[in-house]
Amino acid sequence: SVFFWLGGRAGAQRLCGRFLPAVAESPRGAKSCLVQARLRSRASKMGGLPGRRRQLRMLAAATCFFGSMLSASTLYRRTYSPSSSVSFSLPAAIRPKSNQAPSRQSVASRRHAAASRLLAAARGDRISWPLLMRAQGYAPSPQVAEPPGGWPTLSIFVLSSGSKQSRPEALKQLAAQDYPVDKINEVIVSKAASQTASSEDIQKLLRDFRCTSDDNLNLGAELAGCTGQMVALWGDAQVSVPQRLRAQVAKSITAKAATLLQPTWFFDRASQEFQKVTEWPDSMLQDEARKIFVCADALTLCADRASLAKLVADVQPDLPENEVKEVLLKLPQRRLIEDVSWASARSPPVVARMASGEPGKDLAVLAKEAWPEGTQDDTVTSLEPVIKNIEKFKPKPADAIEELLAHKSEQAPDEVTLRKVKVLIEDSLKRNGPGSAAGAVKALNDWKGLVIGKSTGQDARTFPVFIEAFSAIRKYCLDYSDDFEIDHIGSTAERLVVLAKTMWAADARITDAMSMFFMKELYQSGEDKPPSRELGKQGQNPDTGTVSHIVANLGLTKTLRELAYAALDVPNELINPDAMSSLVWALGEAGVENGPLSIKAAKTLIQSVDKLTPVHIGKIFVAMHERKWFRDEDAIAYLTQTLMARIKDLKEQDPGLAKILAEKTETPETVNQ
Repeated sequence: SVFFWLGGRAGAQRLCGRFLPAVAESPRGAKSCLVQARLRSRASKMGGLPGRRRQLRMLAAATCFFGSMLSASTLYRRTYSPSSSVSFSLPAAIRPKSNQAPSRQSVASRRHAAASRLLAAARGDRISWPLLMRAQGYAPSPQVAEPPGGWPTLSIFVLSSGSKQSRPEALKQLAAQDYPVDKINEVIVSKAASQTASSEDIQKLLRDFRCTSDDNLNLGAELAGCTGQMVALWGDAQVSVPQRLRAQVAKSITAKAATLLQPTWFFDRASQEFQKVTEWPDSMLQDEARKIFVCADALTLCADRASLAKLVADVQPDLPENEVKEVLLKLPQRRLIEDVSWASARSPPVVARMASGEPGKDLAVLAKEAWPEGTQDDTVTSLEPVIKNIEKFKPKPADAIEELLAHKSEQAPDEVTLRKVKVLIEDSLKRNGPGSAAGAVKALNDWKGLVIGKSTGQDARTFPVFIEAFSAIRKYCLDYSDDFEIDHIGSTAERLVVLAKTMWAADARITDAMSMFFMKELYQSGEDKPPSRELGKQGQNPDTGTVSHIVANLGLTKTLRELAYAALDVPNELINPDAMSSLVWALGEAGVENGPLSIKAAKTLIQSVDKLTPVHIGKIFVAMHERKWFRDEDAIAYLTQTLMARIKDLKEQDPGLAKILAEKTETPETVNQ
């Protein structure tokens, strides 16, 4: 009868056929199953429940088990405590109005509501519900005991790591939590007026951030406007089972400390696959401070509001994740929670050992519903129109990079978009050839986000695009170095080294993100340390080792080495002093040695001495006397004599140059030397 009422004759056949093909053609078979369940429920007196209530629960369990259109995963997220009352209300958009005749849609909505009530009733059964969940492939949800004194009031911040802007899905995840709604005082979210929560109760609690900046959090000012006894951060790149907030608040009260979640599962939105942390380094686990920073997600912080407000008084406003990490340093006590079922959609920590795996079905369904395969998020993929424009008009690599870096967005691009960016730049480089590589590097070097003291939160969100373009150029130069002519080799090598120095001197928000990217890259390569020369090597300027380490950390050592080998194959008659002086300077700065090339460079430079300019001479002297790149003593002697003779000729040809050199020579420091 329930099957008929919910879906009609055809619906009953379809629903039964989903699990019991044998009775698909006979609705009476479905009714028979329910009658048997009713008879069994009458014979059962488990738990001392009233017979009619028990019948309803068994009937609902049978209905769900034998083919309800409501998936068990949906009900599982609507987790109710067995001791609590169950209520279900239709969304306002489909709730029938009293002055209107019921439409087919409203009737379907009422059927949906009735089925939900039946299934929610089954949820309260301690025996039938676990069996039902296990039959559907779900692990039974652990119950979180209410702490002494009851649940505290809660203020929740919804944000992302690089901005206060958050994905709409974050509010849907929050609405599925089973924390008592009457104990949530406010949900602080960016642009609250335009946000839509899936729960009317949560919708009423939405509040805007007090500070108008979209980038910096300013937690101190925000906490001053909160009224909850405790504060919880809710990141938009994570999913968790409905008990997450209850469990975390309860543990914070028990431990009398702030708590953070340690991730075990990471979800790749592009491949729809999960990775599990199999091992954390012992050094991280022994140091409590390092453990919190590396093994915890800062946007899962849960703490007492009054205590937290005292600690953030002198913390400077910054991007959400950066500011929260600074707050973590000030916390006297902090506890890392490892037994809460949740998954992060961010990149795994570089120091963790990962392996492919599959979490429980409940968590897997949550993650794949939050980020369905092939779908894009408007807040995340605002770079998509720029990518399509570049694909259509096919500009040169430098122009494509400038267009990508100039784009402004409220969120950092996701993994799928970043992969598109890398492929886009690689294809552009292949299409335009080696001559376009130097221009592409210059476009990166001219990016305003690298200017010291000038980077903004927008630049931090754009930096992943920058690093993907850099990675594409580096890979192209490495793979196609043999196709480079000497002019391309010299200019590209020089600009790569200049870019490396500029990147390493950028603001902290840029270098922090850059360090994490290259640490991950180095860790995945299996190398224990950068393949560069040691600092302070005898006979070597200390700055040489510093630059070589920077170049190695950015993964440019191998690229420059391949460019050097490519130059070695270029015939001497095709080499010009401009390209060769740029190359020897770049290799000297990077600490990339090549004995045969140094001898070849000395010979070709001596042969073209009449073409050397003061700029060429300066680069050669730096490589030869400061960086010690030339190793052959005879080559150094002949090249030094040649350069001195050329300087003498230049002085005679240019009286202004002679005057400058004379003034430099007469300085007291030079005389003493």
